[in-house]
Amino acid sequence: MKPDHIDDARATIKRNDQRSIDVVLVNIPASAGYLDVEERTTPRLSTCDGERAHRLSARSPIEGRAWRAARIATRIVLERWIGPGVRGRAFEVEPGGRPHLGVGALAFSLSHSGSYALIAVARRGTIGADIEQVRPLRMSDERRARIVSAARRLSSLGDPSAVSMTTQDEADVLQAWVRLEAIAKASGLGIAHLLTETGVIGDGKANIGQRLSGFAVRDLVVGSDDGPHTGNATTLHPASALLPSPAVWKSSRDQPREPVGYVAAIAAPSLPAVIPVTSFPANADALARFLANAA
Repeated sequence: MKPDHIDDARATIKRNDQRSIDVVLVNIPASAGYLDVEERTTPRLSTCDGERAHRLSARSPIEGRAWRAARIATRIVLERWIGPGVRGRAFEVEPGGRPHLGVGALAFSLSHSGSYALIAVARRGTIGADIEQVRPLRMSDERRARIVSAARRLSSLGDPSAVSMTTQDEADVLQAWVRLEAIAKASGLGIAHLLTETGVIGDGKANIGQRLSGFAVRDLVVGSDDGPHTGNATTLHPASALLPSPAVWKSSRDQPREPVGYVAAIAAPSLPAVIPVTSFPANADALARFLANAA
């Protein structure tokens, strides 16, 4: 007899047949408190999750709490797709670092930077997502050029934003970086191998095979710390911004700093023309509605 959670998962996936990709943006500071309460009420983390959160908290309580909140949110997003059977299940990790739930299961990807986490789920195939807080970069001109060049080569053909990226703009370099990270996750290579194969590190010679060139990558420009978007859901069109473009730091210390911006990207074997991005619920009542709205 099959375990009940398998039938529950199949029924939930069937309700999700019309949605191929789910992308959820989590405001960690706004969600961490009630996620702690939610985890005590309805445990979802695996033993490994709990142990890692404890180790991180011992080193940095803020980092540990943020990691734990992002992991709880990820498990809630997965539960929205495949039901409560995912609770407590350990994630398997491939050599390149990509986590998964087993052969034939949903693909998912998690990234966390600054105040936000980005979670992406794909019903079929693979997926990778990455988000970075825009910040000053201490990086040589050569390394910047290699990152931008690699991102251009791996970006979708005809993507005008890839051509317009410059090596002098911090947001552009980080946008190129998140594209590479997203592809590294989606391909399962891991970022170290991808940087070597694209010539970002090493002798600079690129050796991009089908494993890398077979992915579509799309920018998700997610705005600033003033609030990445409003409402319960927003639709992102390719290279469109939810709020004004990422922040630029003032050159003078006497001038106030602009709001912190974020850049993000998603990669998969194929991507829809329009990618819906959902705000993770900010309270327990909204979470109940979120989980109920699996279709």
